[in-house]
Amino acid sequence: MGRKHVFLLVSAICATIAAAAPAAAGARFTVRSLTVPLEHARPDGPSIELRYARFPARGPARGTIVFLAGGPGEPAVESADLLADEGLRGVRPTHDVVVVDQRGAGRSSRLRCPSLRDLDSASAREARAAIAACGASLGERRAFFSTYETVLDLEDLRRALGVPRIIPFGVSYGGQLAAEYARRFPERTQAVVLDSASPSEGIDALARLPQVALPRVLRELCAFPGCVRILGDPRVTLARAVELLDRRPLRGIGPQELYELVRASDGDALIRAELPAVLQAATRRDAAPLVRLVRYANAFGTDVDMARYLATTCTEGQLPWAPDSDPAGRPALLARALQADAARYAPFPVEAVAPSLPATLCLAWPATARPPIPPAPETGPDVPVLVLAGREDLRTPLEDQQRTAARFPGAQVLARRGVGHAVFFEDWTACSIRALMRFLDGRALPACPGRGTPYDVALPAFRSLRAVPRPEGDVPARIGRTAVAVDLTLRDAERWALQGGLPAAGLRGGRIEGTADVNRLRLVRYEVVPGVRVSGVLRRGPDTLRVTGSGATGTLRVAGGRLRGVLDGRRIAYRPLAPRPAGATGAAALR
Repeated sequence: MGRKHVFLLVSAICATIAAAAPAAAGARFTVRSLTVPLEHARPDGPSIELRYARFPARGPARGTIVFLAGGPGEPAVESADLLADEGLRGVRPTHDVVVVDQRGAGRSSRLRCPSLRDLDSASAREARAAIAACGASLGERRAFFSTYETVLDLEDLRRALGVPRIIPFGVSYGGQLAAEYARRFPERTQAVVLDSASPSEGIDALARLPQVALPRVLRELCAFPGCVRILGDPRVTLARAVELLDRRPLRGIGPQELYELVRASDGDALIRAELPAVLQAATRRDAAPLVRLVRYANAFGTDVDMARYLATTCTEGQLPWAPDSDPAGRPALLARALQADAARYAPFPVEAVAPSLPATLCLAWPATARPPIPPAPETGPDVPVLVLAGREDLRTPLEDQQRTAARFPGAQVLARRGVGHAVFFEDWTACSIRALMRFLDGRALPACPGRGTPYDVALPAFRSLRAVPRPEGDVPARIGRTAVAVDLTLRDAERWALQGGLPAAGLRGGRIEGTADVNRLRLVRYEVVPGVRVSGVLRRGPDTLRVTGSGATGTLRVAGGRLRGVLDGRRIAYRPLAPRPAGATGAAALR
């Protein structure tokens, strides 16, 4: 699990803003080691070490869950205590839990390529050289960090554990592994949990799946009553934003950066909540919302071991060339494939899409012959299968999860509204965790009403106080618009405080700071509408806020879903313009 997944898991368990506090230390555990062949067809050849952590059931064990992280190349053992004692705490009384680092990742003979250290900041030419150097340094070993060999590792692990069957639980690429294991070892599979599973055909290296789901996801992002009237249809505004940014970028942000932002949205609920308003602002040439969101999206790194990711993706991903092809001929093959699918990537031009594709990373990967792999059955065993799908997932969308489920006779699909990729970690309501517990107990899945996110959809960004709509009533325009601006400011602060990376910057200025008490947040001249700066402490119960700047000034108290106080010497009582889109009430969803 990456650092962001760890934070989201804690948040899902606590289901409160207090979840941003450091988690309690997990139970002690010992990392164990298992030696497996590098190539299972040559058991006497070179070997590698697998590392795993085992947590025995607290009572009589009814099964053994083997957790598989994504990537390929994401570590899991480093977060094993949190996963076992928080996310899987409900199943610990009845199930052993095993957390394993897959070959080439984490502590399991991790592949190390110094040439990839600065890949994110490298030019395209430098990146190709670094990737080629990495592949060359791995030599013939690079062919054996495959899904097939990793599945055989799981069978070796099962035997080492001394259990007759296992319950593979995979997230993203780990879901692909779990499904593959079940098809190849049906008699050793007790049940399967697939969360946002990658396609069984291999990683979607040309990013075709996101384009299948994008229109539906954009529509669902703006599904609350009045959203299209207020923010416009996100499908239309996206196309318009791409067109305008293609003509003239906003502060260096063009179609490529916007494409990367849209793609990143399925892993971050805050990005999705902001996206419709950001697109609308971009069509109005208001750069601030787009710049802030892109900066936020780029702030998170990745824990994925890139060498393992490349070794797997560039050998068995869905690419427009064979893995043993001459790298010199691949650029032409990629360009031909993208042009043939140009309509699929609309409204983005293929030139904006190409730099972000896994296939582009694989252009320079050395020619690699795949060892012979016996075919796996198309259909999985008739065992209980739980498929977790986020309705706002672009990487492994609901449409593909349903296709995966159709290959297992006993599959049930839980599709979560308001949730993106990696449902188990992104569902703030913890309903997915309850579903897992009921599934393992053989009971019906729970109903999961509402959205699995605490984020309200952002309302429009205004570039001046004059552009802010006036509330109804006999209130001077400047005072009324300032009250609306304060409401918009609080909504913005609530969303950005939930992202956990405090301090957070205001759209036009100022910041949110954390305090020693996780239920208190300090606004420092936080500015969303130009000229309206809000300062004060948000806590449980009524809050008193200072309003300064070029708009109306004074002091307001937040209580009972209303703003009451004095602006420009006039006493006001303001009810927000509209209820929170996510269903929260009151002036601050933090309470």
